[in-house]
Amino acid sequence: DVLPNAPALLTHVPGLFGRATQLDAYLEDILVLLDGYLPLVEPHLETIMARFDDIEPHIPFCLEHADVIAPHLDLLIEYLDDILPYARHVDVWEEMEPVLPLLVTRLRALGPHLHVLRPHLYKIRPFLPVLAQHVDRLTPHLEISQNADVLIYWFGWLLRIPGAHHLMKLPRVTKAMAWLAPRLPRGYLKAQTLRRARGLRRHLHLTRRRGPALPGAVAGVWEESADMPLTGDVAAGGIQARPRRSFHPLVALRTFMKDKIIGKRRR
Repeated sequence: DVLPNAPALLTHVPGLFGRATQLDAYLEDILVLLDGYLPLVEPHLETIMARFDDIEPHIPFCLEHADVIAPHLDLLIEYLDDILPYARHVDVWEEMEPVLPLLVTRLRALGPHLHVLRPHLYKIRPFLPVLAQHVDRLTPHLEISQNADVLIYWFGWLLRIPGAHHLMKLPRVTKAMAWLAPRLPRGYLKAQTLRRARGLRRHLHLTRRRGPALPGAVAGVWEESADMPLTGDVAAGGIQARPRRSFHPLVALRTFMKDKIIGKRRR
């Protein structure tokens, strides 16, 4: 299988030879796919070899879904530095695996959202399978990703109602979300974020004094979250006590639905 592709691979021999030990574990699967996908992979082979240490944990997934990965390899390489931080959150990454092939095919539109969505990853985590179904409607609106935390805070309960997410299929709903997202009150959310950040930093301080109580990978993610600089009103300590009066019905509705959901769980 290698000989017909030898001319294309010839210029990459030094890089391939340098990674020979690592590639050996995947060689059998790579050779099966070589003829069909080499023209798509070869232009990016030098970058792949240079970043192989970062990419290697995801090689099995890429080989399994080569029919999706190979045609979009240029975009995956372009947004690699935005994708890899998601992979550090192993628990979330494993949950995302069923929808990853779909997201890869939408990477051209989704790519600009990756950087702004990452701080909100654990807030959108429970809703990822639902939101993935509407990725084509959501990606035209960067404001939704930039303000995903506040949208989830106020309307996350709605996504927990079976079938309610189909409201996003209605005309102009996502456009309305994009308009509303930057205008929703953040007072309660900022106060909650500040409390959690302080608690997390206190926990990490105690952990460092007592010794490493967490596995390295998990501790790294915790430290990344705890060391993330607080910005805006949170950093200044200026927490808005109450939202505008026009949003009071929204506060009441959110509290009512949250209590209702918690009550069902306790039963």
